[in-house]
Amino acid sequence: KYSDLVLKYLCENYTGPTDELINLWHAADKFSISSMKLDERILEQGIYTQIEPEKISDIFMEYYKRAGNEKLILAYISLVAHGYLHSGGCKADFIFDIIEKRFIGNRTLNDACQLALLKHFAEKTDITQAELEIEDTLLKYYIYNNMYFDFFARLDYRLLEKYFLYDKAFLQYESTPGTHVVLHYSRDEDGEEFNSEDMVEMYDGIYVNTFVIYIGQMIRYYITEEHDNSIEVKESNRLTCNNIPGDNDHSRYNLINEMIISDTLSDETTLKSNIDEYKRLDAATKQLFKLI
Repeated sequence: KYSDLVLKYLCENYTGPTDELINLWHAADKFSISSMKLDERILEQGIYTQIEPEKISDIFMEYYKRAGNEKLILAYISLVAHGYLHSGGCKADFIFDIIEKRFIGNRTLNDACQLALLKHFAEKTDITQAELEIEDTLLKYYIYNNMYFDFFARLDYRLLEKYFLYDKAFLQYESTPGTHVVLHYSRDEDGEEFNSEDMVEMYDGIYVNTFVIYIGQMIRYYITEEHDNSIEVKESNRLTCNNIPGDNDHSRYNLINEMIISDTLSDETTLKSNIDEYKRLDAATKQLFKLI
């Protein structure tokens, strides 16, 4: 009983380093003692210091189940989502269920949470119809806001066709938010003539540029960060086309890829057939859509 009273008192009143608070929480949990005040102190300090979210995931889940402070809940799931967008890994998969439920219930969500959910769907091997509808809604929103990310290429192909993303290659680079990042790229076979353009900061510290690349093409590039008195090369590589033409894909982009393959293989019959089909689609497009 004495231990119970001491633990209850400490849970309600002790303020110390986050690690000590976490140890106190686990000690109290063994005695089935819980305190919303202690939970909130741990979460607040952990979020403020950007602690590794998995260290306090058990504490968060208990707090979440007890319908804790809405802003604190959103802050924690945002911390996890932000890390997931940058690192690519997430040791708290339950967060996606929470974000999805909040989205369905029209609860407050920020870009970190919504983009994390969209990325989570992109990495799933199969999705339900309900998840596809959420994926569609989120993708539409970010495309209309001119926000693109490399994981878009891994989204359900039905959506890539719907939003004409099937021909896009996304080059993504991460750095400190607000950095002046410049992409230098060359489509020249010799890689001698380079174009330069600023990379767009799509999200906090995530910079993305998009390309259309056909089979057999290669883009050489390097990325620099420009500061007040210095320019530093941070990354160099090449982009190639990884899109394999599909039997049911009749887009003009796919036809061009098939024409390149047919020409390489000296398959004149298939090449002529693809050229005729491309001309037909091109004529239909010009008839249906007018430049404004």
